[in-house]
Amino acid sequence: MADTTLPECRCGCGDTRLGNHGFARSGGHDQKAMLRRFRADFGDESGMIGRFLDWYDDNRPTRTADEWGTIRQLVAWLDQKNGSSDHETAMRLMKLSEEVGETMQAYIGAIGQNPRKGVTHSPADVADELCDVIVTAMVALDRFTPDPEQHLAARIQRIADRSRAMLDVPAAEAAPDGAAELR
Repeated sequence: MADTTLPECRCGCGDTRLGNHGFARSGGHDQKAMLRRFRADFGDESGMIGRFLDWYDDNRPTRTADEWGTIRQLVAWLDQKNGSSDHETAMRLMKLSEEVGETMQAYIGAIGQNPRKGVTHSPADVADELCDVIVTAMVALDRFTPDPEQHLAARIQRIADRSRAMLDVPAAEAAPDGAAELR
């Protein structure tokens, strides 16, 4: 059985057992306490999401250029072993479905959804499977654009811009050092 001990929940419930209030299951969490904590960190509801997005822009983990180098190596290896036909492209796209299925299997195991099996996976297992989905998508993306790294970066920016526009939140203005100001 997977170790399900987690750091203490940020909602203040004090419980660290995965099966008790559930990974991504809100039933046992004090949602009002979580919202109070979020408001303490990012202010009242007016502009809260924008301030969070600006904070996230400044604090999200950064990728290294080596990640795309690894993806290029994987693509070259797969092309050498399996070729680069339309059939191989379809196989790489179908591989995404397989990886998403494994992610759901891990999630079901992490929340103990199957009463016969109970908790069989950890949040780390779900995270690992999500990473497999991301890598598989990055490999498949190489088939459809000459510069997958730039294409993904541009797409992420478009999604962020669209999200801000839907929330009527202006993008953060750049500070003198180039970092976004926290609103």
